Amino acid sequence: LFPYTTLFRSDSNYINILNRAITVFFKDAARITLREPLKALFFLRTIWWQSRAAQKRQRWKNENLQVPPFLIMSVTNKCNLHCKGCVAFAHRENRPAARELSAHRLRDIVSEAQQLGVSAILLAGGEPLIRKELLTITSDFPSIVFPLITNGTLIDDAVMRQFKEQRNVIPIISIEGDECETDERRGAGIYKRLQGVMEKMRAEGIFFGCSLTITRS
Repeated sequence: LFPYTTLFRSDSNYINILNRAITVFFKDAARITLREPLKALFFLRTIWWQSRAAQKRQRWKNENLQVPPFLIMSVTNKCNLHCKGCVAFAHRENRPAARELSAHRLRDIVSEAQQLGVSAILLAGGEPLIRKELLTITSDFPSIVFPLITNGTLIDDAVMRQFKEQRNVIPIISIEGDECETDERRGAGIYKRLQGVMEKMRAEGIFFGCSLTITRS
């Protein structure tokens, strides 16, 4: 979703790279949704919000606090699938069960990030949509964009309605390409199921993306 480079040097410029990447992404999104007024309006509004967030980050930088524009928040290790090579599953398998952050603490973290000027918070798991309260939290922070990495199988009509109401939550569907590759990694029938989910989201005018895992094959 946001192409970026991390430079492991003392003069790392990764924050500037991320700032530019986020700006380019939203300008492109606004351009490609010009024929869909509600989507385009959201992205134009988001560009303005991102500008305000960048100003906050600059003020913190002036006080010698470097705030990144982008935060990754893993909200759960639980998932309803057992995909091959899953990092979250490996953590569950080899470690004692960890207590997850409460909904109250998750909300506090997002609020703190907003105050610092974080532009986007990527929600990851496990499967984030297992946390039913998650979309209640995101609804209170419309100026933050929440790309949500999901296997897509828990996106039902009720979740779609929430996505439609919260255009700042962008579902990113995990899919490996064609049916053979997807079902081999994620389980039989998952590919066709995701095709149905994506068709419904298109019909509902929900802006979404896809995520795939690069493997040696």
